[in-house]
Amino acid sequence: MKELTLTIPDELYEQLVKEANLKGLTIELVCIEKILNSIEQRERYLYYIQLSENYLNKAIEYFKKDELLQTSEKLWGAAALIVKAWTEKKGIEHYRHRDLEKAISIMYKETRNKRILELWSIALRLHSNFYENFMSREEIEICIEEIKEFINEIKKYLREC
Repeated sequence: MKELTLTIPDELYEQLVKEANLKGLTIELVCIEKILNSIEQRERYLYYIQLSENYLNKAIEYFKKDELLQTSEKLWGAAALIVKAWTEKKGIEHYRHRDLEKAISIMYKETRNKRILELWSIALRLHSNFYENFMSREEIEICIEEIKEFINEIKKYLREC
């Protein structure tokens, strides 16, 4: 993956912040979504998979540097992005936090895998930790493995649909 730094007008930045807050996403994810929307839908889910894996790898790097808040947010991002991959493939809207919640409910109804609900709850806790800073290093280390499991479960469902 390549990294990109953009210089944008203050007004555009404020719009991105507003949209990110509305959707419950990071500014980076809002920008990525805008780019992905220009790609054909049948190919988009593959990029979401790649992005999810990239976020997971970044989370592990941050964890090794003891940057626990960034680890939490990247783990959340990895989980959200793999759900977005599944929704893209299924043709389900996924632009707001609520859409991701609905997608998890649909996925559960289709698979009857309650572990998906448990793992998603862990991802949500990680997202909250980014803002509230309440999790210990040990808890976050456990969550890394849980999010890996979540991503692998969703990848399995992606192969099936």
